[in-house]
Amino acid sequence: MIYLHGDGYGEFEPGATAIDDYAAVAGDHGLLLAAPITPDKATGTWWSAETSGQWLREFIEYLGRTLPVDTSRVWLVGYSGGAEAITNILLPHHSDLFAGGGALMIGGGSLDPEVEFTLPLSRQLRAGFLMTWLVGELDTPAKGGADGNFDALGESRAAEQAYRELGMSRTALKVLPGETHDSSIRHGAGVLRDMLGR
Repeated sequence: MIYLHGDGYGEFEPGATAIDDYAAVAGDHGLLLAAPITPDKATGTWWSAETSGQWLREFIEYLGRTLPVDTSRVWLVGYSGGAEAITNILLPHHSDLFAGGGALMIGGGSLDPEVEFTLPLSRQLRAGFLMTWLVGELDTPAKGGADGNFDALGESRAAEQAYRELGMSRTALKVLPGETHDSSIRHGAGVLRDMLGR
């Protein structure tokens, strides 16, 4: 399991529990958990510097060389900017690194219309890779969303549809009633546990 943090990596601050929650899920399902911090210290994001994608690729390749990684059971989890990295960097450009598993995008995970897939999504991924977008009902500027003018709700809906049109047959969108950008992260581990149970 690879967890990609949100912008500024608040998940690593004292008192934050998200990493512990995912570690518990990973342990219950016999998975290793890796939670890297972006190499882009200037912005604290995964998506701003073009070099972050290559760094992620090399990190995942390193894990594959040094640990017993089953590429048919790779689970990607991203919150906010980390979700953006999954849908705009890893899947379009590095999908050869995994053959199965799934991805959970929380409070993000858009698909930029300018992104060109440099690798086609394999038949195996299109048939079996689970993709779930988890987003708060209030995570949109129209309802006072706290993530600036990024419309996580609208972008998640559009990306789920776009990936389905690209042939990903196991996509889902879960909208959390009454939840915001900041509060939606608390629901991720439970949803991932459900995904792993399928």
